[in-house]
Amino acid sequence: MPNEIDLSSRRKFLKNITFGSLLFLTGTQIANAKAKHIVERKVITRKIAEKSNVKPVAVASKGHQKLKAAITNRLAKKSESHDKKLVAVHTSSKTKIKTESHHIAKNAHHETIKTHKLADAHHHNDTRHHKVIASNSKRSVMYRDNALILDTREERQLFVQHIPSKMIALQNPHTGDHLKLTYFERGLYIEDALQEIDFIFRDHHTGDIHPVDPALLDQLYELKLSLNVSRPFNIVSGYRSPETNANLRRHSDGVAKNSLHMQGRAIDIRLDGYDTRTIRDAALAMQRGGVGYYPDSNFVHIDTGNIRSWGV
Repeated sequence: MPNEIDLSSRRKFLKNITFGSLLFLTGTQIANAKAKHIVERKVITRKIAEKSNVKPVAVASKGHQKLKAAITNRLAKKSESHDKKLVAVHTSSKTKIKTESHHIAKNAHHETIKTHKLADAHHHNDTRHHKVIASNSKRSVMYRDNALILDTREERQLFVQHIPSKMIALQNPHTGDHLKLTYFERGLYIEDALQEIDFIFRDHHTGDIHPVDPALLDQLYELKLSLNVSRPFNIVSGYRSPETNANLRRHSDGVAKNSLHMQGRAIDIRLDGYDTRTIRDAALAMQRGGVGYYPDSNFVHIDTGNIRSWGV
């Protein structure tokens, strides 16, 4: 049996005979005949591949491999940079969301502390939940008087310097709450003071709280000056929820369906040591809002509505 070396020698011999035949027929040299044979072999291989739908594998040169490696590295670096940008944007968004959430939680925390301080300041024993019916953020804290026109900056500064501060004393016999504070100073209503007044004005039947019209406080302040008293006004009825107002209407004909009590614009008062007739006369003399006289129930009603009176 011939070995592999013999077989290899025979193959080379047969190839040389083939090249020699081509040389004899065409007159070309052996090298050219060998090159032609290689080309014909590639053509045959390509035709076979096309018939079998198999693409011939191209062998990349060293230059092509270097170029491919360079492009691959560049794309990899670009992708890495893009990923870093995405991570940075994502991190920034998460940080922004966390910051906004932190501010919201912080504001809620401050509002809770403010509510607790307000409750502690009143020292009340009422454990019911007090619902705020309307936000007081829309309540004007600027002093306004339609009869007063300030044209120049000097006039406005003079007004702020000389306008007096306003103090009021109130007590609620239904809840036991009482306070004495300054609610207006240097041309401004003091929002914290107004919130404490809102609380003492609350509906003692439901615990609901509603912003009180600052103009109503000004009427009480003027009434205090007119009577020359420092003792607190007793709040017979301050804010009324629609539910409480409806219940009172079922038991009394003197309760209005659209009472200004439901808007924080009315109050029923008594004043220890003073006859209700005296309080009524002083309120009528101010010519501001409505005045109602209820001698049998021993209180006077005042509000910030149109100038009118009843029961007098």
